[in-house]
Amino acid sequence: MAREFDPRIVFDRINANNDDHITAEELHKFMAGLYVKNVSIEDCQNIINEFDSSGDGTMQYFEF
Repeated sequence: MAREFDPRIVFDRINANNDDHITAEELHKFMAGLYVKNVSIEDCQNIINEFDSSGDGTMQYFEF
């Protein structure tokens, strides 16, 4: 049986401090926990910057 994908659950897992803003550090830690290798904090910030429509340097749920 296939599970439904719930983006809020994924967002909440990445957002370790529960402030509704994913930082590069949180994204990096999440990716490292999934054994993603050769990704830097700078890479994570670049990913966030692609979706950061508010320009605050983080990714909020509506940008996720």
